[in-house]
Amino acid sequence: FDFIYCCEVLEHLIHHEGILQEIFRVLKKEGKLVISVPNLPADGFHHKKRFKKKELNRLLNKCNLNIIKSFYNPKINGGHSFKEIFSDKNARIILKKIISNVLRFIIPLKFKLYLANKNPDKFSGFFIIKAQK
Repeated sequence: FDFIYCCEVLEHLIHHEGILQEIFRVLKKEGKLVISVPNLPADGFHHKKRFKKKELNRLLNKCNLNIIKSFYNPKINGGHSFKEIFSDKNARIILKKIISNVLRFIIPLKFKLYLANKNPDKFSGFFIIKAQK
């Protein structure tokens, strides 16, 4: 393949290295891979694994996939509806959603992007990485 797009799949599976080795195997020379994973805690059921930036980069490099570019989407986006905010029973999560809504209007997008790129593990909602064989 010239190009493989793996969007929010890896965190649902167990054998990450084997999957990336197979991607490497089927990619043509200089073939490209775009992979994204959310920055969410593993719940053991739906999301089997939470990737940290260094760990994901190390795994891609171990499978001979050279990282060309990384993008980290800011976590503070807000945009929750009132129904979504209060659908949860956990007061802490409700408070986080309310704060996120308020912060999305206060914090400029450039600053959110700066934070997400400076410390992706803490301030990024998901990682997108472009790699090449």
